[in-house]
Amino acid sequence: MIAAMSGEWPLCEKLSVTPRKKARKRMSVEEVMEKHGFRISASCAGKASYTKWVKHKGVRAYVTVTDISEDGLPNSLDEPVRVGIYDLRSGDELEPNQDIGSLKSYLESLDEQ
Repeated sequence: MIAAMSGEWPLCEKLSVTPRKKARKRMSVEEVMEKHGFRISASCAGKASYTKWVKHKGVRAYVTVTDISEDGLPNSLDEPVRVGIYDLRSGDELEPNQDIGSLKSYLESLDEQ
């Protein structure tokens, strides 16, 4: 009883506690796309895509990124995607759509430019 009152516990060892490193929060696909300047938008038909305004060969344009079926957004960085470039004013396709093996590889190609 006296040991407990003095703040010492004879049967317990002193433990050294090291602070935990903060776990790195994994970014969602949406956060990664926002980091690269893309925003979620919807077409008149209601299909979602990631969209970014760009200048393509001197013309104001926008890039769309969808899942490979073009029915919605990619769910992961490993998922294949379809990328299109369209004229900002008319909406006409400026380049044929490209199918890319993964969203991650597409974003890496942007970083290289």
